[in-house]
Amino acid sequence: MQVGDTVYGSDRGKIGRVKEIVPADGQVAAYLVVPRGMVFDKDTFIPLDAVAHRVQDRVYINVPKLVIGKLPWDERPTSESARSKLGAPVNEVEAMYRSHAPSGTPPTTR
Repeated sequence: MQVGDTVYGSDRGKIGRVKEIVPADGQVAAYLVVPRGMVFDKDTFIPLDAVAHRVQDRVYINVPKLVIGKLPWDERPTSESARSKLGAPVNEVEAMYRSHAPSGTPPTTR
């Protein structure tokens, strides 16, 4: 990808042009900065994991344009925000809600 490439959603809706490509730093995954809005300029921070493919100067992501505003991509990612989106570590989760053993019987309580 390159600065200036046009980003499209999975529904082929045009999202905007890549303003910046931010590499991963070990704490935060890499992402694209894409300005959006005609009246109110604001940036959208699209994780590189969302990129499905690139054809010439067009980048396609795996999310429809209409859903972009509902995703938590309106702030520059930080290591704290990345951790908060992952949830609790698996060793801190006691049991899943209404979980069952593979045999179909409820698990025993501790």
